[in-house]
Order: sequence, then C-alpha cells, then structure tokens
Amino acid sequence: MSEKEGKLVKLAEYSSIIDAEMVKGMLETNGIEAMVTEEYNPYGQAFSNSRVMVMEYDLEEAKRLLKGDDAE
Repeated sequence: MSEKEGKLVKLAEYSSIIDAEMVKGMLETNGIEAMVTEEYNPYGQAFSNSRVMVMEYDLEEAKRLLKGDDAE
C-alpha cells in the first residue's frame, strides 16, 4: 500500500497559534491532514507567526474549506 506523495505547502499564516490550531482542527475534521509550524522570533511570541501547512495535493480543497465554500 503506497501513501500519496507530495510536498508540504503553506495554506495560511496567523499571528496567533490558537487561530492556527483552530484552522488545523477544522481541516482535520474534514479529512485533510494539517500541521502548525511556528517561526522563531528572538523578540518574543508577540512577533511570532504560526503557519498552517497542508500537503500540496490538498491545497485547493483546504483553501475552499478555509473560505467557507461548502458548495462542490
């Protein structure tokens, strides 16, 4: 059994990790694997960004879900 192959791409970027985690949860609820990464900033969390990453082959569906477009 082979898994889908592809690369990880950025779906969205948030100033709050909480917002990023909420989007990740919504995507996973809809069957899209996602992960949250944080960009290290030496000036503290107030200036850090959290990115929601998805596989390239899921990007268009993830964008549709993020936009709130439920029509297929």
